[in-house]
Amino acid sequence: MSVEQAKAFAEKALKNPAILEKLNTDGADIVAIAKDHGHEFDEDHIEAGQAHMDSLTSEMSDEELEKVAGGSISWQTCF
Repeated sequence: MSVEQAKAFAEKALKNPAILEKLNTDGADIVAIAKDHGHEFDEDHIEAGQAHMDSLTSEMSDEELEKVAGGSISWQTCF
């Protein structure tokens, strides 16, 4: 369980619309969703994953953002 795993999951989520959809559902369990996709971390690492996701999306082109669009992702609001 680590910050690195949370960051790796954030990267995977941005590339996978199915994961993004799961994360966008009300009451989504981020830790469980991550574990289902091979990443293990605990709630203490969610903030690091969110920050990494935010930094990645701020670096994406408009075309890349459009591909992963479907609403904003905020792991914090999932709890």
